[in-house]
Amino acid sequence: MLFLPTFLMGGTLPVLVRGLTRNWVELGQRLARLYWVNTAGACFGTIAAGFFFLPMVGLRRTLEIAVALNLFAGVFALCLSHRKQAFVPALGSESRPERQDSRLRLVCLALVGASAMAYEIGWTRLLATQLGSSTYAFTLMLATFLVGIVLGGVAFDWWTRRHTARRITIALTQTLTALASHAWSSFPECLSCCLQSCVQRTNPFAAC
Repeated sequence: MLFLPTFLMGGTLPVLVRGLTRNWVELGQRLARLYWVNTAGACFGTIAAGFFFLPMVGLRRTLEIAVALNLFAGVFALCLSHRKQAFVPALGSESRPERQDSRLRLVCLALVGASAMAYEIGWTRLLATQLGSSTYAFTLMLATFLVGIVLGGVAFDWWTRRHTARRITIALTQTLTALASHAWSSFPECLSCCLQSCVQRTNPFAAC
């Protein structure tokens, strides 16, 4: 039931990157911007669905709203395709990165994705034991997760336009991610108190 929708969602970003990129120089800039814009939309949808649509209109209506948004995005993209002729990007081989270096970075990216999902599952489990498995607790965790990704994407998109990203940059970001995650995981009581306060303040249907 979930495979086909998620399969099609997975094709959205590669198609957009291919359609908006003319050369390898533009690839990094376009991809970075599309990444954080897409994640910002995911963050907005998480907050809207978890804190407003689900408690106000129910599960079925919430899913219908999501379907309507997908249809609107499809119609909007179709209108744009008629206004502007599509082109096939001419990605020249003169500026293409070395194959061996690209493979190593892909392996690194896969490890980053694996660790991110491990963090999300672990933090969800931590919240479930501390706050219960409520919709608001999960929504807050996911929204916080996505907000961090959006802010990091915007910051590094701005930074890479003015500086050259090197291998040491990736090493530093991953090392700091590990240290920060370990620090928060070492103090679950403090994290639980902060999140309980946030849930009580953001839950619009909490008892007064």
